[in-house]
Amino acid sequence: MLNPKNKIVRHTGIYLFGDILRRSVSLIMLPIYTRYLTPEDYGVVELLSMIIDLATIIFGARIAQAIFRFYCTAKSDSDKNNVIASALFLAVLLNGIGASGHISTLLNEENLRGSWLVLTMTLKHRNKILQLNPASASKVYTLSEYAGFNNDVADPFGKDIEYYKNTFEEINEKVKIIFEKIKEER
Repeated sequence: MLNPKNKIVRHTGIYLFGDILRRSVSLIMLPIYTRYLTPEDYGVVELLSMIIDLATIIFGARIAQAIFRFYCTAKSDSDKNNVIASALFLAVLLNGIGASGHISTLLNEENLRGSWLVLTMTLKHRNKILQLNPASASKVYTLSEYAGFNNDVADPFGKDIEYYKNTFEEINEKVKIIFEKIKEER
């Protein structure tokens, strides 16, 4: 069995070899690029390559590889769940999914007709929808209700970061239960 230092050196060497190979291909392709591309075209190719590299660093963060590595080495189901939850949270955060890309829309008859399940955060929201459209009662639930709980999800707006984390954990727990429930029903 390799000691930790040798293991790190070995793994670093593997990544270094891949990086050197990638850069070598770029060097080998240089004469081909210069023969067939004008300097302006080559500049465009390099700009695109740089943008792709930058986007990979910022948005990719190698989350997929990290999921496999840490999920397989997790010792308990709780640890595995934490790996998945952390990866999803990081992916959402890094890819700007959430409030920054969200455009709110009013709930209307068409949205309700096109949905097979509508989940709300509070009983007040659920009741408001049912007041507007009583026919949708068979598909409108609170998140807690559908997950088998009887409490509303508290709104963290204006609270401290710890409150947001607790709310995230609560939603995460209930979404996992709902996911399993939907899988069993389908």
